[in-house]
Amino acid sequence: MPNVVDVSLLSENLQKDKKDYEKIFGLKMASGWDAKKDFTVLGINQEVELVRDELGNIVQPGRTGTTNFSTGFLKHKSRIGRLKPAKVDLKFTEAELYALRISYLGRREPGDSRDINSLPGRSYIMGKVMGRIGKEVNRAIFKGVENRATGTTGGLNLFDGLGFKLTEGYALVSASGKEDIPAANKVTSPVATVTEANIVGELKKLVEVIMSNEDLIEYREDSASLFINPQWFVWINNWLESALSNGSQIVTKKGDKLFFNALPNTEIKPRSWMIGVNNMFWTVDGNLFYLHQDVETDVPRIKFQEEDRDLKILMDFETNVEYADGRVIVLYK
Repeated sequence: MPNVVDVSLLSENLQKDKKDYEKIFGLKMASGWDAKKDFTVLGINQEVELVRDELGNIVQPGRTGTTNFSTGFLKHKSRIGRLKPAKVDLKFTEAELYALRISYLGRREPGDSRDINSLPGRSYIMGKVMGRIGKEVNRAIFKGVENRATGTTGGLNLFDGLGFKLTEGYALVSASGKEDIPAANKVTSPVATVTEANIVGELKKLVEVIMSNEDLIEYREDSASLFINPQWFVWINNWLESALSNGSQIVTKKGDKLFFNALPNTEIKPRSWMIGVNNMFWTVDGNLFYLHQDVETDVPRIKFQEEDRDLKILMDFETNVEYADGRVIVLYK
């Protein structure tokens, strides 16, 4: 006979705190965790069309005695951003709940001594759980590859990250790609492995792609970002410190930040979601989106369930990342 879950027996403290935890979890989702620094955080229902407009040439000589209408001057690219469901399934066994009860956490925030399923240290533990969710979602931002067939935890299978989507965006439609990132927006001869010795030369190659492209050079002074592996950021700083002179004037250090001389408003940004990635990419600011659910009836949900002497914590949410316009993305590899 299957076990019967009687949530009416749930401890009073967990019942009381549930709505607070859901509110905190929802706020963390809405903030985008680490993604908020670089992404437009957007709450949606299930999917959204991300549109970026661009005007073509419209100005011409006047007083000609005739009209010469420009048509098709408003160009736009769009991609569909869709939420992907994610969950957390946790279980505290009777032995684990007892160990918590007699631990430091149990003294700091005691559970209900009359309820074997109460959770000692509940606020501390739930805070840690939410922080861990942020770190695992962060891993998927670039390196994620959606795989719903596995029960693997860790975040890398939640959704297709930017690494997957940028590769797909560059690939030809005939090769099952999206082909919305122009072929010219890619370094033609990247090295097999970036090292401290060649990092600045590889940065120069990427800058040359932008400076030699009539469509991209228009964004030379716009706010933009180059996202790199944090280790590469260290190598660039080491190169600047060891170089007798920066004769090539490729990179400039301003405080603790790095910028390109040729692209004065492009900041070189090391990001934790690029850890271990032998790649980098450039885009104008405002082109990346972090998506989360924002529907009152379907906000991130948390459930506490008692089963026998164990306590289960079930958390459900939806998220994804996307870019809007491949025309303003430059790939290294």
